[in-house]
Amino acid sequence: MFTPEGYWSRHELREAATDWTQQIVVRSILPKAYHGSPPQRPHELRQALYSELVSSNKSANPREARFAMELLELWILGTFMDLYEAVLCSPDGRTLRCPPILKSHADAFEYWTWPLANEHISDGEARGYFENFRSGNFGIADAYERFVAIDPRTGDVRLKANTVRLLLSTSYNLGETEHDIHRFIDEQIRPLIGWSICWNTDALPETERDLFISLGFLDLDWGDIDNVAPQNSGASSTKNIVKCVLEAYPDGKGTTIWPEVATKVGYSRRSIVRSLKAEGGYAAWAKGGQTGK
Repeated sequence: MFTPEGYWSRHELREAATDWTQQIVVRSILPKAYHGSPPQRPHELRQALYSELVSSNKSANPREARFAMELLELWILGTFMDLYEAVLCSPDGRTLRCPPILKSHADAFEYWTWPLANEHISDGEARGYFENFRSGNFGIADAYERFVAIDPRTGDVRLKANTVRLLLSTSYNLGETEHDIHRFIDEQIRPLIGWSICWNTDALPETERDLFISLGFLDLDWGDIDNVAPQNSGASSTKNIVKCVLEAYPDGKGTTIWPEVATKVGYSRRSIVRSLKAEGGYAAWAKGGQTGK
């Protein structure tokens, strides 16, 4: 993988997402773990989380608890990748903005409820993952392979056996036939094969606390992370988007198609969904379904 100075590689981001997920889950179900004395070792803390997930009935058994933690890490990683702009770096050091579709995941985690918020982690959008996991036909590696054109191990742009099928299932309106998808691949993806995905750290929030808020975790205790008072930029942005949505559609989305909603509100579908979910009003507002993509 090729990463310019001052940028995070895909590997570094995945390691960070693992740590962020543990911090979020601990603060959600074992808040005393970060305030105990002496602190638990990472392996011990991980085992304590598995046990708590089972004893709280969030997970059915230790095996599913481990898979659940891996899925939560993937949710955090996929949501971060959707939220923050990425850069592609060529083997000879050239850089360009990464087209959003290349880093998208076929299962669009930005539209999922945070799985830990469900009564059981296997409920909601994660149900299909767990059903296939229980049947022995699916593991977390399979879920990572559902990134459209990014190799989950190297972070390089790569065509996969399922890339055409994944592109057909996205909401990017690339065409309705495999011929349309192959043409898109030849024009937009094939020239970038072998380039590496990375993130400019200067474009990220200054503190982890602000990062967590931007991911939608507004109500957890981040007091031990740093001594800087929480900045209100993430929360304010979320509240402003929700305000605009409710002014434009006070009675809910109904049958209005998403392109019309985005045009009238002035924000993307992803930003609207994420903000409404952060404020807890998405399900009621979206009731009635949609007729467009």
